[in-house]
Amino acid sequence: MDKYLAVSRPSASSQAPKSERTTCSSARHHPYIRPGQVKETSKIFEARVPSNPSNTKSKVSGRKLTLALLSSLKAEDNPITHSKSYFTTEHIVSCSSGHQVNDAGGRSGAYVKERNARIELQALERAQGSDITVFRGLVIYINGYCRGTTDTELKRLVVSGGGKISHSHHAGVTHIITSMQLSAKKTEQFKNGKPRKPAHVVTPEWIKDSYEQRKRLQEWKYNVIDLKNDTHVSG
Repeated sequence: MDKYLAVSRPSASSQAPKSERTTCSSARHHPYIRPGQVKETSKIFEARVPSNPSNTKSKVSGRKLTLALLSSLKAEDNPITHSKSYFTTEHIVSCSSGHQVNDAGGRSGAYVKERNARIELQALERAQGSDITVFRGLVIYINGYCRGTTDTELKRLVVSGGGKISHSHHAGVTHIITSMQLSAKKTEQFKNGKPRKPAHVVTPEWIKDSYEQRKRLQEWKYNVIDLKNDTHVSG
């Protein structure tokens, strides 16, 4: 039978070549190594060493960068003296006396009043020097998502315009700012409720346009819901 059929006999040893066994054995002693991690590590070290040092870009030293910043303190683009991070950050100081305060099972009313008073004082300090009074006498509550802007920016405009920001919805709120459609329950409360004076539910564009034109614009152009027809105007 061997005369008609070619028989291929297996090799004497089924083990891998010695070079491959050396590579596998070196990785076998590292149970948490990933496949190809050795090659990736070697590539990283090769990338750190430039092949042609003459073509590499020279980096600016820290001393030169410091001298450049200190010599341009009066420039408007200097990040030290003309930083705008303060105006894009909402600063809140807590009046709590420790990491945890025992309020006998709940937050006391005195704590909330003190906290809101501190927040209003900080807002007034940021708005010092502004002669815009477009929002004077208004109490504005920002509810939910505001398209095209942030709640921090809206609060800055309201306080700069002489208005007050409320951190909760209560009977004294005159305007509610939101870009979302109110839920059916809230819409029903606005329609059938009997507050002393219903609050205007308007979009953030009402604040921005009123501040830019320096006058209080009519709210009906920016209504989110129509309380008479119980329908959403914009959302």
